[in-house]
Amino acid sequence: MKNSDISYFYSSVEVEEVFKEDSTIKTKQIPLYLYNSFKDISYKADERKDIMFIGGFAHEPNVDAVEWFTRDIWPHIQAKLPNICFYIIGSKPTDEILKLANEHIVVTGFVDDQKLEDYYSKCKLVVAPLRFGAGVKGKIIDSLYRGVPVVTTTIGAEGIQDADKIMKVSNSNSFANDVAELYENNLQLEEYSQKGLQNCKKYFSYEYAKNQLSEFMFEVNGIKE
Repeated sequence: MKNSDISYFYSSVEVEEVFKEDSTIKTKQIPLYLYNSFKDISYKADERKDIMFIGGFAHEPNVDAVEWFTRDIWPHIQAKLPNICFYIIGSKPTDEILKLANEHIVVTGFVDDQKLEDYYSKCKLVVAPLRFGAGVKGKIIDSLYRGVPVVTTTIGAEGIQDADKIMKVSNSNSFANDVAELYENNLQLEEYSQKGLQNCKKYFSYEYAKNQLSEFMFEVNGIKE
């Protein structure tokens, strides 16, 4: 990195860590996910129901997240919200994940894009109870892009700019209460929906990526934009 003109990272956390090691190294964050266009989403909380998790189960952090959530978090949520369902969406569910299915927990396995869109359009919020893993999490960016509010951990929010302003970032002790309280707060849900979408427009568009990349090139070549 010292011998390079600049080093690009997907996560703001990685930029900060490099700066701590050597503040002379030039670094910049660029988006990991890019969207060509954005829909005007009208999220109406009172027309939605249930919560969902999305992630492939060939990835160990997703297995741990769902097992922890269903074992330690979901019973407390269900005690407060007995009529909702939890949808576990993702390819290659393990035998342990498949065994979780019951009247209120639906394990879908792999779903195509249209079916996934259906879940996003009907569920009230997304949970991403990740306890380990690195980098920017695609499941969270995709949820923001679709205007669905998110409750996640500090691990899930890692590297996303303004994360604590656009979603509910919780910890292990308060996760269940935070999910249940947000689920019943339609006004806050709708605010998170719009804030998340605006964040996605700001930091995950082709225009933003182009500006981030070209800004440095203008600088080193003495070009005025």
